[in-house]
Amino acid sequence: MFTPVSHKRKLDSAFSFKATRKVDKCNAIQFEGESYRLDTPTSLFRTTVDLESTPFEIRAYHQGGLLQRINRENLN
Repeated sequence: MFTPVSHKRKLDSAFSFKATRKVDKCNAIQFEGESYRLDTPTSLFRTTVDLESTPFEIRAYHQGGLLQRINRENLN
């Protein structure tokens, strides 16, 4: 049976890998052997962020709100 995807839910979110990470004192997270600094107006030291990972980007969320999109293709 085919069921259309809700407008509230994007396909890339539905098929992304989910993870959680603690923010370090430099406002960075470690993911898949790489360090990513979060550009936020205040420090998130010791808080937990939720991640959604696709081959092209990582999305970081805090308390349900999107913090940052990290483009994985332009990191080198």
